[in-house]
Amino acid sequence: SGATVDSVGRKYTYKDTTLPASGTVQYRVIVTAGGASVSSASNVMDIVPPPTNMVQNGTFENGLDSWTKFGTNGTYQVTNATAHSGSYSLELDYGSGEWQGVYQQGIIGKPNTNYTLTYWYKHAYDDAANNCYCFVRGGDGSINSTDIIGQAYMNGGNTDEWRQETISFRTDDSGRICVDFRVVAGTHTYIDDVELYEMQ
Repeated sequence: SGATVDSVGRKYTYKDTTLPASGTVQYRVIVTAGGASVSSASNVMDIVPPPTNMVQNGTFENGLDSWTKFGTNGTYQVTNATAHSGSYSLELDYGSGEWQGVYQQGIIGKPNTNYTLTYWYKHAYDDAANNCYCFVRGGDGSINSTDIIGQAYMNGGNTDEWRQETISFRTDDSGRICVDFRVVAGTHTYIDDVELYEMQ
């Protein structure tokens, strides 16, 4: 019961809202026509849960939880002035200190494995430089690591539009990862929806 029928194309669809997050399922289909019933079982289907974002609080909906500020000469905070999704985004507004911003360190990945980091950014209307950087660090996975394994330079201009950036990189022997966003003189940029996944 609960199936919808397309009698012309003889297609049957059924939406199951009781599926577990993961596991194995099998359905038995009973078709009744002319007083006779025919029953058959479907193939076994494995339910694979979606991958988990390795970046914690990448939406910034929980403030700066899991993120750490470095530098105190600018504004590095969460704001509800604009957002790509949800209600909040990260605001990086240059003050008087270049190369400052926020980071998330100690992300544990697999050694010598390919990953993809994606995020959305938007330069503010008063951004005079359009210079924002994202660095992915390996080594010990800390902000102090000089092992840059991925990076991006956002200088798309202040058109008040969100743009997506993608950084593909490969971890080193440690497998550890640090992600940091930083600004230079004149920059006023918003970041949102930071996601990190192993490449399949």
